[in-house]
Amino acid sequence: MISECNGITAHENDIYENYYGGINVSTPGQDDVDATRNWWGSDTGPYHPGSNPLGEGNNVTDHVIYDPWVGNNPGEKHKPKITSMYPDVNSIHMGTVSHIEIWAEDIDGDETIEYVEIAIKNETWNSTWIRLDYNGAPETPRWEYFWDTTQVADVPYIIQARAFDGELNSTTVDYMSRPRTLRP
Repeated sequence: MISECNGITAHENDIYENYYGGINVSTPGQDDVDATRNWWGSDTGPYHPGSNPLGEGNNVTDHVIYDPWVGNNPGEKHKPKITSMYPDVNSIHMGTVSHIEIWAEDIDGDETIEYVEIAIKNETWNSTWIRLDYNGAPETPRWEYFWDTTQVADVPYIIQARAFDGELNSTTVDYMSRPRTLRP
């Protein structure tokens, strides 16, 4: 929810699958929200009852400028979509072998996901991107990674995953590890 939308811009984002809609302006300001060049979850763009009633993407309210959007130009490429399936993004516990499961899909439907990568970072250590092996049937595009945290320092880590469809990388999914000392 945005109120007093003065000078707010949002470009080149994936805005979809939001329970309460995409961008909602509750109190207009001097300017409308500039939300052009975003992916709304559908080539038909965001749903607006007056200006885009056939839009199948997330809802927008008045005072949101969304056109042009990603998908309303034939041949335009979309970033692949990546979703964390397991575990919850904040529940990797140190001192265990952690199982990470990623679901990745090509939104365009014209290619397949070539690979998924994962990187592990903390304040003093950054791994390079590790390429994951495909571990699913064609109809279930999932990748798995097992990280043995018994062999690394007991400090918080950020674990990032991304997908590549042959042309574009997805946004990243970020996991946070929990040190042994912070376990419930």
